[in-house]
Amino acid sequence: MAALGPLAGQLSAEQRNDAAAYAPRDAESTRVRAELARGGDTLPAVVVYVRASGITAADRSAVQGRFAGSTVEESADGRALLQTVPLDARDLDALYDRTVQLRAEARSGLPPGLAAQVTGPAGALVDGAGAFLDVDVTVLLVTLAVVASLLLVIYRSPVLWLAPLLSVMVAAGAAQGAVTLVVRAFDLTVNGLSQGILTVLVFGVGTDYALLLTARYREELHRHADRRAAMATALRRAAPAITASAATVVGGLLCLLPASVTTTRSLGAIGAAGVAVVLTAMLSLYPALLVALGRWVFWPRVPLPGTPTPAAPAWRWLAGRLARRPRLAWIAAATVLVALAVPLLGARIGVPSERSYVTAPESVVGDRVVAMHFPAGSSAPADIVAPRAIVDALMSTLPHEPGIAGVRRVGDTHLQAVLASGPGSPAAADTVRRLRAVLPADALVGGAAATVLDTAEANDHDRWIVIPAVLAVLFVVLVLLLRALLAPVLLVAIALASFAAALGGGWLLFGPVLGFAGLDDQAILIGFVVLTALGIDYNIFLLSRVREDGVLPALVATGGVITSAGVVLAATFAALTVVPVVFVIELGVVVAAGVLLDTLLVRSVLVPSLLLELPGGGVPIGRVPDGHLGVDDPRDQPLGANRSRPPHAD
Repeated sequence: MAALGPLAGQLSAEQRNDAAAYAPRDAESTRVRAELARGGDTLPAVVVYVRASGITAADRSAVQGRFAGSTVEESADGRALLQTVPLDARDLDALYDRTVQLRAEARSGLPPGLAAQVTGPAGALVDGAGAFLDVDVTVLLVTLAVVASLLLVIYRSPVLWLAPLLSVMVAAGAAQGAVTLVVRAFDLTVNGLSQGILTVLVFGVGTDYALLLTARYREELHRHADRRAAMATALRRAAPAITASAATVVGGLLCLLPASVTTTRSLGAIGAAGVAVVLTAMLSLYPALLVALGRWVFWPRVPLPGTPTPAAPAWRWLAGRLARRPRLAWIAAATVLVALAVPLLGARIGVPSERSYVTAPESVVGDRVVAMHFPAGSSAPADIVAPRAIVDALMSTLPHEPGIAGVRRVGDTHLQAVLASGPGSPAAADTVRRLRAVLPADALVGGAAATVLDTAEANDHDRWIVIPAVLAVLFVVLVLLLRALLAPVLLVAIALASFAAALGGGWLLFGPVLGFAGLDDQAILIGFVVLTALGIDYNIFLLSRVREDGVLPALVATGGVITSAGVVLAATFAALTVVPVVFVIELGVVVAAGVLLDTLLVRSVLVPSLLLELPGGGVPIGRVPDGHLGVDDPRDQPLGANRSRPPHAD
């Protein structure tokens, strides 16, 4: 912490929330942006002035020359003026401040009755960045409050909750410092979303690891008079599972590195670095802190040597029910997952840019006003970069292309085509595809509509690369852990079903209730990676205990602590819903819902009941601790042993 802590506060300074931060690295729109930057990096702000009764001479006089270097166009209906103001885009922080200032200036001193809105690429940048402004602080405060409250409820101790919270806070500071170094060393892109995810991920998994280690330490304190010996035993037994869990999360996140979308790729390295630091802290600082504090930290329920571990009657009852009717249990649990996944059949994939905010910001409102009086794409025209020799020919032919409302020459090799449709619409995407098909190979099409199209196509491409990679990583980890093949196949299939159920259940909220336009591409991809990696964690914790004690005792021993860990993790990801952006809210809800499904249904019912049914799984079953199964019951033998099926098995 001493080495990395001072760097933690510098991570926010590395943020980029402009369109380039989200764009695919090798897309045509990205190449156009780079080409235009060589000739002087500018970004236009577009001011639309409207008077319902018609623009007056006083209005024209007030607008003309209002901003240096601007151009003014009047609408055909005579009710609106469109003013394009080029802004210096070399310094994004200065561009943000200048656009905010321009919004104030655009409204000041206007004739009464003349309204103004600032949109265009610069306005969209300000609104996009503004949605994430100070989001890391907000998410941190909400997460802190949630974790502290839940730890108080879980431990019911006035002191014990402080130890994990303090350790996770230290780990979070060190993790942010480490991520700052990683971002600088590998030239990664960090934005408000990735920093917010880093915060909830660090607090979520860090608290989970603390809960699991604390529970094992408490057990050992009932057996050992020396608390150091108790912690040594707890670490020896819990650390492999915690390390395997962290390795699974890190491996899953690193599967994002092949992604072509800049922020998605960077999130993989950022999240992996954060989890690695948290693992280090929770296996070093936290156990040392617990041992230093002594047994009294558990007051008022201090674990004393020779006393029994507190009973878990609810989990003993559940284990007994699963032992008697495992097939009925897993069929019922699987039916719930399938039922929740069914709404996906009617879900819409993709969120138009104009509907990507919970409440429409000024740039979106301004675009709607522009579309009422001008061609809808006037606020964000397509940029066409072409060889100088064919520019004149393009000026003659492009206006006749479908979907093009007008063409203007901006530079020797730079044309701007005003689209008839808004930049985030399917019609605009079709126009960009058509332009790229008819233009010569050495002519490039960029701009807002092209960026939206390229990002959507890149997200679709990334899904086909990242999702199979994540599933492969999870399968390998489970094979190594279980030393079997059938169980890992089933667990990976369950992970897919659990994600589909979380996504389908989420769509029931997003569509009919919240009125979102669709499931965001990035929310689907990032949600899958995060949820499957974290969800498989709970099965790793359960199965590592199964290897020691058998299925049923493991369920009883881990039920309370894993459920507590799942609730904490779900609550931390739910903190992302404070961000007023559709795909961030969808991400937070889907991961939170999926973690709860994994905790309360998959790990508690589906996986244990399937393990009881698996032939040749090589996993011991064990007895229910309260004696529901007799000593000579065939279920006490390892799965796959030569045993007859008990008459009550079904």
